Amino acid sequence: MQKVKGIYDYLAQTRVLEWGDEAAIKAAKKMYWRQYRTALKREQRKEHQSYTVLFTNKEARQVQAMAKAQQTSPTSYIKLAALTTRTGLSRELTGTIRQLLYQCYSDIEAYMEENEIQEVAANKILEKITTLEKQIIKIVQSLNCDQ
Repeated sequence: MQKVKGIYDYLAQTRVLEWGDEAAIKAAKKMYWRQYRTALKREQRKEHQSYTVLFTNKEARQVQAMAKAQQTSPTSYIKLAALTTRTGLSRELTGTIRQLLYQCYSDIEAYMEENEIQEVAANKILEKITTLEKQIIKIVQSLNCDQ
């Protein structure tokens, strides 16, 4: 059997146009499209991977809202989010954050030594910075563990 280029080639090869009635032609067309879709899906599976994801109704509404905000379909939004999101922070970025916090800490201590800021206020600020640093480190560690 020759390679079929389209529906009319298929109908000609099966000779349904010559001897078939309307019902036979309809059945042959149905068979052609079934074979065509099967071959198309087979080729797509060779080239692409697909995943099925189930969302609760609440999650689905959230995804739809976020997709609408991005002016895209939910499927496109999910694909975009999956391919562009990075959960962890690099060591370089973590180091930069800590360095900035230490710089703030050092500046406040310098202002306190030069009597440009009251010691009580400076100590409160330093405590807040220390607490902030601990919170940031905890968040960074949890993000890096999720990778």
